[in-house]
Order: sequence, then structure tokens, then C-alpha cells
Amino acid sequence: WGVYYLTGDKCDVIKEDNRLKISSKNFHNDSIFNGTFMVAFDDLLSIFYFGEYLKGYYFTSTNKTIFEALEDSYINRKLYKNICDQEEQNLNDLINKYNDNIRFVLLAGYRQSIGAHKLVENSKKQLLFLSKECNSDGCIATVDITYPSMPLYLLLNPELVKGMLIPIFDFARFPIWDFDYAPHDAGIYPYCLGQYYAIASNKKEQLDLCVHDWHKATLLPFYYQFPKGTPIFDENRQMPIEESGNMIIATYLYFKVSKDYSFINENIDLLNKWVKYLINKGLRPGNQLCTDDFAGHLDENANLAIKAIIGINAYAEINKMIGKIDEYEKYYGIAKDYSIKWMEIYFKGDHSVLSTSIKEDSYSLKYNLAIDEFLDMPLFDKLFKEIEVKYYLTKKNRYGIPLDTRNTYTKTDWMAWVCCLTDNMKIKEEIFECMFNF
Repeated sequence: WGVYYLTGDKCDVIKEDNRLKISSKNFHNDSIFNGTFMVAFDDLLSIFYFGEYLKGYYFTSTNKTIFEALEDSYINRKLYKNICDQEEQNLNDLINKYNDNIRFVLLAGYRQSIGAHKLVENSKKQLLFLSKECNSDGCIATVDITYPSMPLYLLLNPELVKGMLIPIFDFARFPIWDFDYAPHDAGIYPYCLGQYYAIASNKKEQLDLCVHDWHKATLLPFYYQFPKGTPIFDENRQMPIEESGNMIIATYLYFKVSKDYSFINENIDLLNKWVKYLINKGLRPGNQLCTDDFAGHLDENANLAIKAIIGINAYAEINKMIGKIDEYEKYYGIAKDYSIKWMEIYFKGDHSVLSTSIKEDSYSLKYNLAIDEFLDMPLFDKLFKEIEVKYYLTKKNRYGIPLDTRNTYTKTDWMAWVCCLTDNMKIKEEIFECMFNF
């Protein structure tokens, strides 16, 4: 959807093999000249947000048309180039202590993360910063996409983290979301129409719902409008601990840097419901999915248990910040007790296991431990984290450290996160070298 625009001082545009080629050569006299050309894309309407059609934030904040945007960009191109150059310098200043490989990966990650989001404003004048998954159904505002991307925005613009969280809190208040845990997403980009992940399919009792098909145009139902109790979700395909922990942790970290008390007061009821789920199910998680859902279900997932424990501790920290000291002590006590029990259940001396349900020796990247470093009262010992990272290096391949013993694939975000578990710069450089190679 939408319209592309091309304009410039002087240039020739040739259509060749169904592609446009732009040339600075004038084909009438073969002279070559310097100049400026611009390519623009106007998506006309950017986002459907639970009944509202929203334009991109640039257009709502400036009241400009695409043609005025082009004119402004052309007239002020040197100014905007200088702004971009300054931003690039600011980023480099932040990361100048790292080597070339690390800086390369960080600068690429910065561009990719921002490029994967759309900024809009709803009728309540709330900024919404909506991610689009490049695969995995193309879900919008996915919580376990927010979780690994939030550190960048906590550092540079915390308001964008709030813009990631609002769509999930909003959807969780619709009657159809009658669960004790947090949703996974808010729909399929660009439609915030309710969680799409885990929509039931291929069942005899299935309602007549569409399942997304990438190869043809598909009109999806507005899931957010369905009445309470309508059986549209397959609970076995949800991510209860993953998303509940993610939402509590991300909300806490946003609150920690922003001191946005009103946001906490508006959503403390949902956070309280989700932390109770983590307490009931988190220490020895049942057979459920985590964010690495391509690896399949896993019973007693040790890394998922860490997510639950740190989520409980984050909820404790929220209560301390809002002055509920009794609540803080209660939840911190539970989290601390669980962390001790976790070490007894999952740690085997030189490394922790993937799961107690797997009998042979196993391991997994405990990337969820990274957040422990950002809590006022960390739960896990620093020596244990250093031991973990050193063990991971024994499993390293050219392009990375496998997520766990089940397969050789890995993820760049989680490898970057495990670097938070060590103060050894040589180890960090060794891990980032894998990502640079990839």
C-alpha cells in the first residue's frame, strides 16, 4: 500500500527489467552533472489501532503533506544531514571504548531496531512505538521483541519504551483477553486488532476464523471486539511466563529511568495479576514456549525460570519506588527464595542446564540473567555469571554460540546480552567477533 515519490534537480529515470534506474547523465548530450534527488514513501495511513486509523507521527506532528515534506527535506537537506552526522557522532562517543567489531555490530543494531518500528500518536495523545516482526506472522508490538530492543531506547529515549508497552496494556483490558498472563502481541502489522499469535486453527471445534496467509490478501477479524470467553486462542501455543516477565521487567526499567508514576498507577492491577502467575508457575515452568519459540516447547526451562524470578524482583522494586514497603519485602523475599532454589535445581557446578526434563548433559545461554545486573538488589551471584559465560565459550562456533544443546542456531541479541554477565572485555570481544563474522 502507499505511494512512492521520486524527485530531483536533474536526472533521468529509466525503467529496465521492471526496475527503475536513476542516472545523472543527460542522454541528450551525454553530459554528467552533480545534483540532488530524493525518494519518498507515503503509506497514507500507517496503523489501525483498535478502531482508530493513525497517520505516521511526522505527518500528525507537523501537519505537512508528503509534498511539503519533500520540499522541506530538499530546502533543509544540509541541516538534516548535519543532525544525522551529529547523532552518528553521539553514538560513536557512547561506544568508543569498544573495538571496531563491537562498534560495527552496535551501529547496525541501532539502525535495524529503529527501522523495525513505526511511530504514531493515538487520540489520547499517547506516543505508540510499534514493532513489526520481519517473520513470525509479522506480528505488531510483540512483547518478546520489545524486551531485547528496549535497552537502546531506555538509554536514548525512554518515552519510546512506554510507546512499546501501551498497546499490550490496552489490549489486555479488552474482555476477550481473559487470561492470568500477559499477551504476546497486539495483532499483525499494521493492524492492532488483538493478539494474533496462538489463534486456534486446524481444530474441529474451530470457529470460522481466518489464519494469516502471506501468499494472498487476508482480511483478519477484529479480535479485540470478541466477547469474553470466546475460544479463539490455543492456550498450548501461548507464552505465559515469557510475556508476563517481559512486561513487568520492561515496565520497571521504564519506570526506573522516567519516574512516570501515573503510568504505574494506571497499570499496577495488571502487573499484580501477572506477577502472581509468575509466582505460581515460574520456578519450575510447565511445558510451554519461550521467545525462542522455533525451538519448540520445553518443560522446566531453566532460562525461563530466571525470567520469572527476575520479573518477581522487578515487581518488588516497583512497589519500593511507589512507597509500598511491605509489598516490596514480600515480593523480594519470594524472588530471593526462588533464586536460591533455582541454583539448587539447575546449576551443576561448572554450568547450568537447559532443563531438568533433559537427562543428558545440557546447557543454554542464560541471557535473562542480564537484567539482574540492572536491579537494585541483584539475586544471582556475580561469580556464577562469570562461570556461565566461560562455559559458553567452550561451545563457540565461527558465527556464534548456539542457544542451547538442541541445535546449532543462535541469536545476536542474546549473545550480546550474555556479555552483560562478565566484566572481562576480552570475552565480550570474542563473542562480538562471532556476530561481526556473521
